Amino acid sequence: MTDTPPLHIFQTYTPPSAVAMLRKAMIAAALMVGALAFIFPLLTGSEDMFITLIFLAVAAIDLLIAVFLPALLGRRPTPVRYALYRDRLEVVQGDPAQGGRRMATIPFSAVARLEDAESLPDRDRAAGFGGVRLFLHSDLPELARFPHYDRAAGPVLTLRGLHSDESPLPRIKELVEKSKAA
Repeated sequence: MTDTPPLHIFQTYTPPSAVAMLRKAMIAAALMVGALAFIFPLLTGSEDMFITLIFLAVAAIDLLIAVFLPALLGRRPTPVRYALYRDRLEVVQGDPAQGGRRMATIPFSAVARLEDAESLPDRDRAAGFGGVRLFLHSDLPELARFPHYDRAAGPVLTLRGLHSDESPLPRIKELVEKSKAA
């Protein structure tokens, strides 16, 4: 598009519900690997203690990672950001001000309406996370690869992982209305 700087950049973070789900999955995987340490000798008939110790070491490392990694991911911003311009919203990987890679562009003329994403878990809302649902006039093929793009209920893109004191909805809504008036 043009080299104008964005009006606002929305950082995205990993919500607490996703962090909790990742932690549970990693703990379940560690328990399964730990159980394999005792099941493997029964299945193979081998009494090799070295293999059992390797399984137990992998399970212990997985448990250790399950404690620290999800918490670290929850505090750091994700590489995806939303850059707000006068006439469009860009989904960018990396920092838009530093020339990040544009993944998708949503012109405000394609937006039919906006609303607050109410389907967020209570845990995420309590932690200050919010979301915005963009209802589009027509399907944008470049959005098809995004996990929160829904074609079934009409083309809808949900912007998730937005953590701020104020909701981004009024800021985006104002620019969409200005774009329609022009």
